[in-house]
Amino acid sequence: MVQAKFASTSVASSLVFSEVSDWALPQQSTSAMKPSRPKPKPQTSSNLVSHQSRRNSNRNRLCFLYPYPISLNSVVNTSVKRMADKILRFAAMHLTIDEYSLRCPDCLLLPSNPVSGKCGHTRCYKCVRNNQLELEWDGTVKRCPCGNVEFDVSQVNVLAKDILEKLLQTEKKIRAYIKQTFESQSLKDSSDMLNISEYYGVSVEHLEEHRLADTSSRIPISPQIRYNYSFELVESTRYLEASCELAKVAVSTNNVLSRKARKVLEQLLSYMTRGKFCDTTKNVICGLLSSQATKSWLKPSDLECVLCFETFTKPITTPCGHTYCQTCIERSVDYNLPCPLCKRSLRGFNLRSMCSINMIDTVLTSIGAVKPDIVPDPNVIPLCVCTVAFPGVSCSLFIFNRRHWLMVRRIIETEPRYFGMIPTEMQPNSCYGTILEVRDCLLLEDGSYILSTIGVSRFKMIEKNVCDGYDTARIEVISDIVTEMSLLPELNVLAEEISTKFTTWLTSMPRNLVTEILSSYGTITTVDSDVDTWSATDGPTWHWWIITILPLSHEVKVLMLSSTSLHKRLIAISRTLSTILQSLEATTEADKRTHQDLIVSWLERNL
Repeated sequence: MVQAKFASTSVASSLVFSEVSDWALPQQSTSAMKPSRPKPKPQTSSNLVSHQSRRNSNRNRLCFLYPYPISLNSVVNTSVKRMADKILRFAAMHLTIDEYSLRCPDCLLLPSNPVSGKCGHTRCYKCVRNNQLELEWDGTVKRCPCGNVEFDVSQVNVLAKDILEKLLQTEKKIRAYIKQTFESQSLKDSSDMLNISEYYGVSVEHLEEHRLADTSSRIPISPQIRYNYSFELVESTRYLEASCELAKVAVSTNNVLSRKARKVLEQLLSYMTRGKFCDTTKNVICGLLSSQATKSWLKPSDLECVLCFETFTKPITTPCGHTYCQTCIERSVDYNLPCPLCKRSLRGFNLRSMCSINMIDTVLTSIGAVKPDIVPDPNVIPLCVCTVAFPGVSCSLFIFNRRHWLMVRRIIETEPRYFGMIPTEMQPNSCYGTILEVRDCLLLEDGSYILSTIGVSRFKMIEKNVCDGYDTARIEVISDIVTEMSLLPELNVLAEEISTKFTTWLTSMPRNLVTEILSSYGTITTVDSDVDTWSATDGPTWHWWIITILPLSHEVKVLMLSSTSLHKRLIAISRTLSTILQSLEATTEADKRTHQDLIVSWLERNL
């Protein structure tokens, strides 16, 4: 059944809009075709469009009639499809803001005096206060409609308010269309309210209040409203503007509606160009898309963080209403508690519990200013310059330097929780260190950290850089060369000698010193000589534990750390322990220094 009416204007005298109940139309000659008057339908509250006398209710599909009927499933020639593809590619690069994602979760309108919660949602100040009053009266926990606990909001989000004020000054024609159709509806019964609420996306509970307050200008432009508005433009023979609106719908996230909009766009282009590719038509439509895109009224410079002067990355809004990059405000608070702009104290404000502001993320996406996620390089790790650490040996750290606090937070949030450790007295040509894994973390009141770590593996530092105030390094993991089977008997003998000498040295120490060593580095593992022990990439853990407590300088310990020969390290440990035992028997300080100089000289020559 085809219902059709002819346009009243002379320009569109040959253009007929019809509602198609099925995809196939009967084949008939043009001369035999006579326009039939559509059967009248009862007016209902769901007929939510202006000039209802000019349209039928619930229009879902359009077809355009030249001298003969063409339905929406008719084949459009390749030239028109190619032109539509180019227009849609241009529209995808010149997007308009998805206003539905900017809605207040309470009233479902564009927020008035917007405030942002820790969940990332932006709501009307009035809605937040009403919600808080209701919850306080019930004695329940204050929550955002999304379910997350909210904080006490006292200030308007300055950036969000500025964006919304600019947004409401754009696309004035379609906003006037929304205002006219919204105000023309009757609210006599509950069914009217339900239909209007569904069409405009406005909360039923707030609908009467919004109507009385004349807030129709804050109704977000949905793809459905834009799609229906394109019909209004076509009926007014404003085909180029209609094509522009259809292109916006076709690149929207509403998949069903976008497919319908594309088909209508192709039919409209085919009518305007008589089935031929026309650069002029394409350029005019693309010009309209460009002039109405978000980029035309909002620049990346409007969305720059005042601390780093770059577009926002994970924007966070403080209770005072100012927005910063999450990393920037974290670094600022590490050094100074007040807000950088208004100097209001941020004490007690937990930045780690804040989510990125959805509204600003949406706006950044619409202007193509979202920074791509940086894929972490597994060979680049955070770097702490402090001491010498060894594989398999625990290492406790007190992180009091503020520039390392951000590094610690990032390490804790990632898996695995690795960072590099190198000593302070490093030489340029001997940049070796140990990868540490954070096992436990204690946050102190002043913001400093106590970390419990353990060595994982050794590395050679290839390149050193700085990221957000702390050091990073590109590393190359090193491991021991494979031990030859012929050396296993000698390694077993060395292990027995080291065990005997180390036990003798340990028993000669004061008991309180032994207790401090054990509390700092943990209990030494059993000195064993299994084949699996010698085949480990870094050798047995027990020999690193002994190296840790040997009274050697950092330079000598780094030499041991950089050595890839387990055999040489065991010989060095054995000789060092022998020298220590000899120094214990020495009667003068000169003899002790002589023994120490000899062992250091040997280690430097042989490692």
